Amino acid sequence: MTVCDECGEAKDTVQIGDKNYCLDCLRKQEDSLKSAIEAGADKNSELEEVQDAIWILEES
Repeated sequence: MTVCDECGEAKDTVQIGDKNYCLDCLRKQEDSLKSAIEAGADKNSELEEVQDAIWILEES
């Protein structure tokens, strides 16, 4: 268990870049990225990275 850099809670996390994210914060990021993509933003690679991290946490 480590501290999530987004919410500050000690939870199981996955590192993306230089930050650790818990499952709850990753899901929020996923929703934000999906909305940005629907609005025309080019965020597909970021969404894929977040979804991979979610999968890792769900499988552990």
